[in-house]
Amino acid sequence: MYGERGLDTWNIERQQRESDYLSSTVKALLPKAEQLAQASTPDTNSFSQYSAKEREEDACWAAAMKRKFARENSVENAVQFQYATVMEAILLQHGELSEWFGEGVFTVKTTDFDDLRNGLDLILSFPSKADANERQHLGIDVTFSQFKLAKKLSRGYDEVCNGELATVKYYACEDTGERGAIQVPRITLAITREHVTELAGLWMNNKNQELGNHAVKEIFLKEMEAQLLYFMGGAVKHNQLALRDRLQDLRQIIIRTHAKGRNGIKRTSFSDMRDSVADSLVKQCE
Repeated sequence: MYGERGLDTWNIERQQRESDYLSSTVKALLPKAEQLAQASTPDTNSFSQYSAKEREEDACWAAAMKRKFARENSVENAVQFQYATVMEAILLQHGELSEWFGEGVFTVKTTDFDDLRNGLDLILSFPSKADANERQHLGIDVTFSQFKLAKKLSRGYDEVCNGELATVKYYACEDTGERGAIQVPRITLAITREHVTELAGLWMNNKNQELGNHAVKEIFLKEMEAQLLYFMGGAVKHNQLALRDRLQDLRQIIIRTHAKGRNGIKRTSFSDMRDSVADSLVKQCE
């Protein structure tokens, strides 16, 4: 089974270079991942601040877009979607269970409308150091393609430079009682599909301790630090100073979390620690 050390990982990697390759582990976990996502997705009908007509129009638009993508999607994109579904489910669960992004951080699934309209898969809700009742947020977009990184990073950078962050219309976090529209910086989390397969193997076998101490946490925190610093530069360049301060606060949270993670605990590592997609993302932020 994938995800265990000592397997023929070279053969797995060779197979996964094929764009339409879907690992048996990811395929087997898809129903579990979809069930978790469905249970975690806010119900748009519960947002009374929007009229019933507006909510219905948004739901119809999202459904029409899903049908359009289903008709037009290539095999490669369909496979990519299945990897993304499983990775998002692991992030939803272990972002909180294993505190990958820090203590008191909640992972919140976006609705189909916000996913399709704004390209955000999850929202991270961070406690504010200054005010216990205040939360800070990051929007998360998951990808595995080196070729999509430049476009995704440019989108987030341009939003910061223009002072118009990504809008999440139907945001609801049960743990904090937050509900309504929020604007968030857009952060991309990127690893290879080979590494998703290894994480999926651990998830399939309920290896929560291994996932809790997994090296992927270091990869994601490094990516987040790099992007927030990159966006801060854009904010300063375009005189978005209040936004620069907001990004700085978020980056300090990530830096503190990263520092706490370097505590001598033995990490569960990937079979090959080099991740070409993550390396490319960080390099493009320099």
